[in-house]
Amino acid sequence: MQAFNTKFKKKYGLDANIAAGAYDAVLFWAAAVEKAKSFDPDKVAEAHEGMCLDNTHIGKQCIRKDDHQVVMDMHLYRVEKGKNIPIARIAGSDTIGEPMVGKDPVEGFTWEIKKK
Repeated sequence: MQAFNTKFKKKYGLDANIAAGAYDAVLFWAAAVEKAKSFDPDKVAEAHEGMCLDNTHIGKQCIRKDDHQVVMDMHLYRVEKGKNIPIARIAGSDTIGEPMVGKDPVEGFTWEIKKK
């Protein structure tokens, strides 16, 4: 993954970011196909459950078993003179909500702004 990022940045002058995420998705799919020993979509989906990869563009990423949501650390940056300066890293387990499988994702939602 680092080689991909390096080549992308050299060619385009930008961090790979979205392209790197797509690259990671292919890495996950390939690992799941190998684990499942099959291209069958249901078997590959099942093989994804709980899978973690350490070598992604952002470091370790895992796929949550409950809903196949990717869990990864969040990296916050400040842009200074056109450069991204890292300012914080928040654990993925602290940034992702609970699984929404079988739930209405907008239940209880309101546009009302609550003042403290």
